[in-house]
Amino acid sequence: MKIMMKIYATTFGEMLRALRLHANLTQSGLGQATGYSPALISRLESNARCPDIDMVYQRFVPALQLEADSADAQRLIALAHQHRLAQVMGSPPPLSPRAELSTAIMLMLVLKVIESERMLQ
Repeated sequence: MKIMMKIYATTFGEMLRALRLHANLTQSGLGQATGYSPALISRLESNARCPDIDMVYQRFVPALQLEADSADAQRLIALAHQHRLAQVMGSPPPLSPRAELSTAIMLMLVLKVIESERMLQ
């Protein structure tokens, strides 16, 4: 019996990686199970490549040992749709929380430098 776990992922790549690790698969192992290269799995996990919705359902869900109607499978497919929609709408793929935090920190630092320069004038 497979133990269910709650996965907090905000992007397709994060969800795919978490599910892959939960299934005890390497990127190579998932690649073999789906017929894709480990490089493609890596690009999908980093959100650098947009997932094909049909392939997520047909290849990734079974390879990750998920039931098609499970919450994890449905979340993975929903995040794939979200990523695809972002691409079609011309917006960049969603950032991971870590990347969003890095961007926010960088913005704060830039604003502090600007504020410091104003004080010196």
